[in-house]
Amino acid sequence: MYLNNLLTAYGETIGLSPLELDENNVCHLIFDQGHELIFEPSADHCFASLYSVLGQLPAIDLVTVYEAVLARNLFGLATGHASICVDKTAQELILFQALNPMYMDASAFIYTVESFVDQHYQQQHWLSGFTNTALASPKASTNSAEPDFAIKV
Repeated sequence: MYLNNLLTAYGETIGLSPLELDENNVCHLIFDQGHELIFEPSADHCFASLYSVLGQLPAIDLVTVYEAVLARNLFGLATGHASICVDKTAQELILFQALNPMYMDASAFIYTVESFVDQHYQQQHWLSGFTNTALASPKASTNSAEPDFAIKV
């Protein structure tokens, strides 16, 4: 399906018909007290971006921010397979997920969007844990000889 068709189906499901791309080929969906989801198709409409602003970059050393974001993004396990990105121009942290609407039906799209909204809230909660010196990272292994990303069989 095309992104516009999926947005229409999603809008009907949540009672916001019509939900569609605007004249700039973007769809902004405002939810729960000013949070915003942004849907944007690629030029060829084969892929789409789903993203939201998590908040401002913490006012600490950027290396610390980058390390925390990279640890959080590891294998997508702490982000629901979305990615946390840094927008240095806007000084914001962005939650991003690539979509392939050509291979999604309406129910898969709805599930993906709802999961992304859940991740938006989880990542904002994580971001609120930033202090002046560090950010809470995924739970480290208690065995220092064993990396915390190991796959055990």
